[in-house]
Amino acid sequence: MHCSLKEPHILFSSMYYGCLPMAPGVTTNTKQLILCLLLSFPLVLPYDNLMVELDVTNVRQLEDFLNNECMYDGIVRGKLDQLKRCFEVPFAAGRDPRPGELGDMLHALSNL
Repeated sequence: MHCSLKEPHILFSSMYYGCLPMAPGVTTNTKQLILCLLLSFPLVLPYDNLMVELDVTNVRQLEDFLNNECMYDGIVRGKLDQLKRCFEVPFAAGRDPRPGELGDMLHALSNL
């Protein structure tokens, strides 16, 4: 079962929770948003996980996407480690806070 790109809230929640496979023909922008979502917590992502989540079939496609469509556009900064087969990310573009994170953000800002 694939979710429609006309239902982005279902697409992003399914990608986050791993419920549904990615719909065929997903755009580059959608994949970039999925990458930002994946980078919300871990800063080292294994190639195998990224290839599944971004629906790419080989390492070359993954590295081309990360270099040309993400790092070049300034969405992420990172290092592709071919020996460890992972993407190490010190910076990723901001995303909307997840449920429950807003209270922590307000608390941190009130303590400044």
